[in-house]
Amino acid sequence: MNITITGYAVADLLATANRWREDRGFVGKLGFVVIWHGAVCGWTAGLKAVDPSAWRPGCILVPEDEGSFYRLAGGGAQQGAERLERVEVIGGIIQ
Repeated sequence: MNITITGYAVADLLATANRWREDRGFVGKLGFVVIWHGAVCGWTAGLKAVDPSAWRPGCILVPEDEGSFYRLAGGGAQQGAERLERVEVIGGIIQ
């Protein structure tokens, strides 16, 4: 089953990710906070550290800096995602 998550507001994702970073002392460590269905489910130091099969499809990687957003796609809940994709942001919304 291919799951595609769209329609998340970038401002909401950043607020959730930044709150998580502040609460856990991750401010300034760069990397990505991983969000699934609006809730933080983890953190990764960088894109090279991401094993798609370890995450559910639809997870969104939120950068600390002004970098790109990514999502995990393909696969399914049991076997994990198949790939990491850069997402397009239009009007502040993940497409």
